[in-house]
Amino acid sequence: LVAAGASDFVFASSIRGMQALKRKHFDCTVRVYPGPHGFFNFPCSWPFPRMCRQSAVDFLQDLLAHLRKEELPTSSAVLTPTSTLDAVLGALELGLLTGLLPLLSVVSGLGFWVWGLACLVAG
Repeated sequence: LVAAGASDFVFASSIRGMQALKRKHFDCTVRVYPGPHGFFNFPCSWPFPRMCRQSAVDFLQDLLAHLRKEELPTSSAVLTPTSTLDAVLGALELGLLTGLLPLLSVVSGLGFWVWGLACLVAG
């Protein structure tokens, strides 16, 4: 199973790789998902567009079917809504990992207040 994001900068390489595998007589299937490179590597609680989160759960559904040697699903997987707490904590986590939250904290003190609010919400 070759997974490719439609807006991935290595999309063409993914297709060429699958074609090379087929020429070597490997049984492989390509599934194209709307999304960028690495669309399935990020937690669903991070503030990415719904399209990326839907692509991630669709890929996981397809991967599980592939590993079980089942037919690949023809319908989308269920994308459960993200709770407010998960959305706040996901945004904070992304902000910390990308360095944006500390930058906001230094510039305006906003990061401190957002972090404090998240701690209060989390209980």
